[in-house]
Amino acid sequence: MSTQPGWHALKIGLRTTKTVIAVGVTLTLFEWWNRQPAMLAALSAVYSMQQSHETSVNYGKFRIFGNTIGVVVAILIARLGLLISLDPSVFRVLASMLGVLLIIVICNALNLSTSIINSTATFFVVLLNTPSTHLWDYGANRILDTIIGAMIGILINYLLPNHHTE
Repeated sequence: MSTQPGWHALKIGLRTTKTVIAVGVTLTLFEWWNRQPAMLAALSAVYSMQQSHETSVNYGKFRIFGNTIGVVVAILIARLGLLISLDPSVFRVLASMLGVLLIIVICNALNLSTSIINSTATFFVVLLNTPSTHLWDYGANRILDTIIGAMIGILINYLLPNHHTE
């Protein structure tokens, strides 16, 4: 008897369906609002879709806190980079290392170790993709994107049926 999963293991369950709907609603709203990039919002919608409404709320909070930490650290390090004269490639390497260090220390100090991965991902999105003249606006908008995506994921999970809570 084989322990390998077969084609019968490929199924589309309720949580998968709700995740797809949450992503679709998020991206539709972002297109309608002409608000781009929608990457962090879509990721937050996926990340917030958990087995229960309570778990979705907790994961949504971890995502929001984590992304906020990543944005703040990225902005502070990018601002520091504007003050010192380093070759941009050297700065990106050193800033990335320092940022990851700070994020891990901050998340652990705040008892948010579950937010380290998404904090770091958001840190890289902001640090490596943001023009230095728009740091604060870009960062604030990425936090708002995260909140919107998490709220949509939580709302879809709450409104649609959940066989784990029935």
